[in-house]
Amino acid sequence: MSTFFDKNNTCAVCGATNSYTCIGSTNSFGAPDLDLRPPPMQRNTMFAWIQACPACGYVANDVSDQTKVTKEWLQSKGYQTCDGIAFRSKLAVDFYRRHLICLEEGDPENAFYAVLYAAWSCDDIEDDENARICRKLAASMAAKLIEGGEVNKENLLLIRADLMRRAGMFDELIEQYSSVSFQDKLLSKILNFQIAKAKKKDTACYNVQSVTG
Repeated sequence: MSTFFDKNNTCAVCGATNSYTCIGSTNSFGAPDLDLRPPPMQRNTMFAWIQACPACGYVANDVSDQTKVTKEWLQSKGYQTCDGIAFRSKLAVDFYRRHLICLEEGDPENAFYAVLYAAWSCDDIEDDENARICRKLAASMAAKLIEGGEVNKENLLLIRADLMRRAGMFDELIEQYSSVSFQDKLLSKILNFQIAKAKKKDTACYNVQSVTG
């Protein structure tokens, strides 16, 4: 089971103190999704992965974390409207805003994961169109991270393949991944699975057990 506790944190941007729910402990049962989303019960703790200040809108893993963004920047149209994406999930809004903050702070890797989590939040309320938008954006960001060479390239290549397939980017996935190979047999099996599903134009969610049986 997962345990939670409440903690008073002071926002690093505006100084407002509020109570936030934090994770005490959690565990997981089953296989992760192919984009590495953890299985229950850990996946159900997402609401506590992030904190959004109700006073100024600053979003962080912990709102007391220092940041270079200002109250004025948080009032910008792009931040307030999530670049015009009409999310149906408040949690997706928070993760997307975290993505924008990470970009502003020059942290593209955490910006990538924040927009990936926004896609997961959309999945949970069947906001399929906005999940697709987030996955396409995340796939583009993953490509740049892979080119930069400062990440676990194999893991990110596989996450990107799943993002592309679930976003309906079938032809691009097949073209870009047909020449990719891994020494690890499981990774190769996952990649072949993704390509096979792309050829069938399958956008469904699968986990590692779907591949291994």
